Amino acid sequence: IHSDAACYTDKGTVYVQAIEKQLKICGYKSNVDVVALYLARLGLRSIPSLSQFRRLRCLWVNDNKIQDLTFLIKNYSLTELYLNNNELTDISGALKHLCSLQILFLHNNELKNLGKTVNELKGMISLKTLSNTYFYFAKHQVVAF
Repeated sequence: IHSDAACYTDKGTVYVQAIEKQLKICGYKSNVDVVALYLARLGLRSIPSLSQFRRLRCLWVNDNKIQDLTFLIKNYSLTELYLNNNELTDISGALKHLCSLQILFLHNNELKNLGKTVNELKGMISLKTLSNTYFYFAKHQVVAF
């Protein structure tokens, strides 16, 4: 399988190697077959677009140093997304296209500007599990005393 990410160096090489390893372990024949991808704990600061994985449902990118989510722009089929333990500060607008999302882990990031993000999450009717306590209370309109 040829990866479009081959032009990336250093951490990009780690990314490419991790993808190739996943494809081999799972027995995927082509990018279209990929439904789950584990890219956790690789020290990644950014991730190239994952748009070649159109059927991707589960993505683990936790425990990295990711600062933005632009790599998710075309992954409409995601149902599980593990973003915990990264360096995210603002995710407003980055997840609103993920209508099938059921599980979202966001804890241990440095999220700011939460108002817009909370409104986007409220519109995600499929979302069942949300790991960030603030978002959980806001989504379910729970008042804590």
